[in-house]
Amino acid sequence: MSTVTRRALAAWLTDHGFAELGGKATSHRRFRHESGVVITVPGHGKQNLSQKHVGMIVRQLEAAGFNRDTVRRDLNADSGHYFE
Repeated sequence: MSTVTRRALAAWLTDHGFAELGGKATSHRRFRHESGVVITVPGHGKQNLSQKHVGMIVRQLEAAGFNRDTVRRDLNADSGHYFE
């Protein structure tokens, strides 16, 4: 799987109908979809997300109604605008 950065994931979520939630005194960023699912993007540590973390996010996106194959294709895009 291609490398997925925190910044790129946040941009992808915003472009796909997620709104950032504010108000907490933490470095994590939380995004809520109209379906009610909340995705938490870590705000500390390495810029690149681990494959395990990306896998958990893909499962959450699938629960929100996104097509798993489409999400994976976006995440694997080598020259994509979201991921490096």
